[in-house]
Amino acid sequence: MDVKTRDIVGKNYSGTTRRTRHAAYAVVVDGGRVLLSHEVNIDRWTLPGGGAEGRETPEECCVREVAEEAGLIVSPQRRFLIINEFYGDRKFESSFFECEVVGRTE
Repeated sequence: MDVKTRDIVGKNYSGTTRRTRHAAYAVVVDGGRVLLSHEVNIDRWTLPGGGAEGRETPEECCVREVAEEAGLIVSPQRRFLIINEFYGDRKFESSFFECEVVGRTE
């Protein structure tokens, strides 16, 4: 199955990308329940995930973020969506993975 890519272009996009922020998010479904992370400072529920650190691959970022936010160890099974957002001179690239829980952190 191919990865779908969607682009979102803000009205303020300059037409040139100087920096890109890479991020990854996990979709974990278990028994009809979807794992969500609560962002306390903005009181919003989201998929667990966030920005890549250093030279992390999207898969490595996904695994680390779920461990940090939910205390679960996941195995990304497939990347099914990439959303590219363009604002100003920046690009935000977010990868979304179907994940399987394979353990828990300590």
